[in-house]
Amino acid sequence: MKSTFKSYVNVYEDTENYQNDVDKNADAVFNAELTPALLSGEVVIGKAASVLKYSSYSEHKQGISGTLFCTNFKVSFVTADRSSYDVVDSSQWNRLLKENDIGLSCIDALYQVSGGKRKKLVPGSGISGRVKTLEVQCKNFNTHTFSFKFSPKGEDKSVVNAILHHAFPAKLTLLFAFDYISEKRQSGEYRQGSVKQYGGKRPSVRINLEMSDKKLPAKRVPSGEANMKMHGGGELKMENKSPGLIEDSGEFRAQKRHTGRRGQRFRHGTTLYNLPTDWETELRRLGCEDDWTVTQANEGYNMSTSLPECFVVSSRLLSTAFVTASVHFVDGRVPTWCYTYSNGASLVRMASTRPDTDETTHEDLMLEGIRMSHPRKRQPLVIDLAKTCPLAKDIATSYEKLKELCMPASLKDLWSVDGEWLSRLDSTNWLNDVMTCLQVAVYAVGKMVHERKTVVIKEYDSRDMSCIISCLVQLILDPTYRTIIGFQNLIQREWVTMCHKYPDRLGHVRYTETEESPVFLMFLDCVWQMLQQFPSSFAFSETYLTALWDSAQVAIFETFLFNSPHQAFTAIRNNAAVNDPRHTDFLSVWDWSQQFEEEQLSLFMNPLYTAKHDIPVRTDTTTQRESCTNLENKSETSAQEEQHETDIIIPETTAALIRLWSQCYLRWLAPLQIIGGGAPTEYLQQCLLVEEILHLQNKLRSLESATPVTKETRPTSHLFFSSGFKHTPAKLSKDVLTSSFPFSPIGPSSRSILGTPLSVYMEKSILNFKMNDETNASDT
Repeated sequence: MKSTFKSYVNVYEDTENYQNDVDKNADAVFNAELTPALLSGEVVIGKAASVLKYSSYSEHKQGISGTLFCTNFKVSFVTADRSSYDVVDSSQWNRLLKENDIGLSCIDALYQVSGGKRKKLVPGSGISGRVKTLEVQCKNFNTHTFSFKFSPKGEDKSVVNAILHHAFPAKLTLLFAFDYISEKRQSGEYRQGSVKQYGGKRPSVRINLEMSDKKLPAKRVPSGEANMKMHGGGELKMENKSPGLIEDSGEFRAQKRHTGRRGQRFRHGTTLYNLPTDWETELRRLGCEDDWTVTQANEGYNMSTSLPECFVVSSRLLSTAFVTASVHFVDGRVPTWCYTYSNGASLVRMASTRPDTDETTHEDLMLEGIRMSHPRKRQPLVIDLAKTCPLAKDIATSYEKLKELCMPASLKDLWSVDGEWLSRLDSTNWLNDVMTCLQVAVYAVGKMVHERKTVVIKEYDSRDMSCIISCLVQLILDPTYRTIIGFQNLIQREWVTMCHKYPDRLGHVRYTETEESPVFLMFLDCVWQMLQQFPSSFAFSETYLTALWDSAQVAIFETFLFNSPHQAFTAIRNNAAVNDPRHTDFLSVWDWSQQFEEEQLSLFMNPLYTAKHDIPVRTDTTTQRESCTNLENKSETSAQEEQHETDIIIPETTAALIRLWSQCYLRWLAPLQIIGGGAPTEYLQQCLLVEEILHLQNKLRSLESATPVTKETRPTSHLFFSSGFKHTPAKLSKDVLTSSFPFSPIGPSSRSILGTPLSVYMEKSILNFKMNDETNASDT
C-alpha cells in the first residue's frame, strides 16, 4: 500500500538546534563565575569556597558543591553543580531570594555540628576554631546544612562569623532596608515600586488580584458585587486592568498639595491609613460617620508614640478629653475604633490603665463616650484578653515546641516520634492557642450581632492579641475583608498603623529574646483554619498566607520594619539618605510583583471563590420574577439585615476541627511529601475546572451570537491555568507536583523523583492547550 502521509517536520533540524542550545548553555554554565545576584546596596561580606550543601534529611550523605556567600542581606549558596545546562532557573519561587538563598532576618538559630553533637552559636560571640558543619535553622521552618570539610583554611571561620554578626543586629538601622534605600538615592535610580538586581531587568507583571480596581462604596454591598461587572444577559465580563496607580488622579494631587506626602494608595491598591481621608472612607463605607470621627489629637505624636497621628474615636468626646486621658493609659493608648456592624454595634480596642494610677475616672469617661456612640446607647461589653487569650509569651513557648516537632535534626529523629506525633503536637499547645483565639472572636461576634452590644477588647498595651481578635471579628462579619485587597487593608490598619511591634516580635532586631513571639503567625494560622472551613468565602489561597508569613521575614519591606509609625518617622528622619521623613522610599510588601512572577501570583487566587462570586449562574425567568416579588414583600431593613446575616461566617471551634497548617510547617520535610498528591492536586483541579467553565460559557455565547469568538476574548480568571498565561512545555514538564507545591524543595534528592508534571493536567482537559507560544484561535 502506497503511503499517503507526508511529514513537513525536519526532525534532523530540530535535533541540530537542540544540540546547539545544549552546547551554548553548557558553555555559559562552565564559564560562569560563582557570584550571587545582588540588590542595590547589597555587598558581599564573607565567602567560603568548596562548601558542600547537604540535601535535607540525607544524613549528610548527599549534597552539592558550591561557594557560600554572606552579604548584608542574605546568605547565598551559589552551586558549582554542572549536572544541568539550564541557565534559566525555572524552579525559583521568589525573585528577591533564590532557591539556595537565606534572608538574614529569616535566620532563627545557628548550630555548629561536630561528631554528632550540636552547639548553638550565641549572637554577638565569635568563632575561633575550625567549623566542620554549620546548621542554619530558619523562621519559616526550613533547615540548611553546610559542610566546610573541603574549604580553604580560615574561610569557614570568616563566613560563619559574618553570618553570626549580621543575622542578629542590635539596632534597627543596621537592617538591609536602610542600605537599600541609601544606595537607591545615591545612585539616583530609585523608582517607587521597583526592585532591581544588577544585570537584570524587572519584568512587567499584570496580574490583577481583585479583578477590578473599584473604590470602596459608600455603603455596604453584597459579597462579591464590587468585584465583577455584568454585561448583557447576565454574562460576566472580567476586566483585565490591574490595580492602578492613583497618583494621576485629582484626589492624589489634592492630597499631595495638602500634606506633601504620597497619596493613600501605592500601585498595589492597598490603603495605608496614614491620612484622615483613609479613615473617613472606611467610616462612610460602614455608615457610622455620625457616631465615630477621625481625630488628629496625636498630630506630631505629642500624645502617644505608639499610636498613629490620626485614628478613629467616639464623636461624643472632645479631642482634649483624649489628650487628658492618655496619660492614664499604658503607652498613652486611649480606646480606638475598629469596626461597626450594620446594627450599630461596634468593636473597640483599648489598653489597660497604667499600673501606677488608681484612678478609673478617665477609663469610665472613655467607656461612656463609647456607650453614647451606640445607636441605642447600650453599655459596652469589655473583654479582658489577658484572661481569655494566650499571652505573647505563651505563644512564644508553644511556637518553640512546635518548631522542635516540625524541624527534626535528622531522619532518625523524625521517625522516632512517628508513633506519638499527634500527642506531641497536642502537647505543644499551639493548636489550643489557635482554638482559643477563634473562640474569643466568635464570642465577641455573638455579642455584637445577637445582643447588639458594642464590644471593647482590652489588653495591657493593645498591640498583640487585640490585633488578632479585632481582625478575626471583622473577617467573620464582613466579606470585604475576605478579598485580597480588603485583607491587606485590614492588616495595614489593625497591625501596621495601630502599632504591632513587628521587628520586636519577629526578632528582626535582638534587643532581648523575651520580646520575640510569632503573634502574626498565630493570626495567619487562625485565618487558615477559617479558610479550611469556608473554602469558597475567601478570595485568597493558603499559598498567599504562607507567602505573607515568609515575606514578614524579609527585612526590606516597610510593612514589617517598624514598631510604629512614630518609629518609622524617627528612623527615616535620622537617616541621612532620606530628605523628607514623610516621604519614604521603603518597599511595601503589598506590591507582590517585587517578589513573584505573574504565574506565581496566580497561585494566590482561590478558584472556589472565583467560581462562587465571579462566574454568573443563569436562572429561568420565573425563578427571577418570584425572587423579586418575595424581596419586595420584605421591609428594606429586614432585607438588609438578612443580607448581612448571610455574609457572616461562624467558624467551628471544637478541637476536632482545628488542624495543623501543613503547607506552612511541614513543607520542607521531604520524607513526608506526597508525590503527585496532597492539597495541591485538589487546588489545581479546581483551577482547571474554572477555566473549563469559562471556556464553555464563551463557546455558548459564540453559538448564541452566531459570531466566532477567539481565545483572546474569553474572560480571564487569573488562575494558574488561565488563558492569559503563556505556559511553556519546558516549565510544565519540569515542575513536579508534590504535597509541598509550590514550595517543593529542589535539589539532588528531588531530581530523581518521578512525580506528576503539571502538563498532565492539561492533557485530559476539554481545553485545547497549545504547548507552544503560538496563539490557538480554534479552542473555542
